[in-house]
Amino acid sequence: MSKKRILVVEDEQELIKAVQIRLKYSGYEVLSACNGREGLEVARKEKPDLILLDMMMPEMDGLTMLSRLKNSSDIKHIPVIMLTAKAQSDDIAQASKLGAFDYVVKPFTSQILLEKIRKAIS
Repeated sequence: MSKKRILVVEDEQELIKAVQIRLKYSGYEVLSACNGREGLEVARKEKPDLILLDMMMPEMDGLTMLSRLKNSSDIKHIPVIMLTAKAQSDDIAQASKLGAFDYVVKPFTSQILLEKIRKAIS
């Protein structure tokens, strides 16, 4: 069986590196993008099994990317886990309304992230 592929859309390079290391160690293939615009391009081209998506990014924020992704027939099936510092209930509700599978607040533990990933792509 081939490795599950996860796209990490995040503008903080250090966080991308840390998540990549942990996910690769756990047996996943990892793709990355540094903003929502690039994230949509990679999602359309690579068709990952899951997207980890930050909310606050330059060029296109995470909620805009999530909305566009869920309105694109070819990629709307991809589960999205929001990975963000925004912990207000309004933010969580908005992401859920737009179609996010789950929500992880920064800072987070690898264990919690991996558990949510497994639920999303099992």
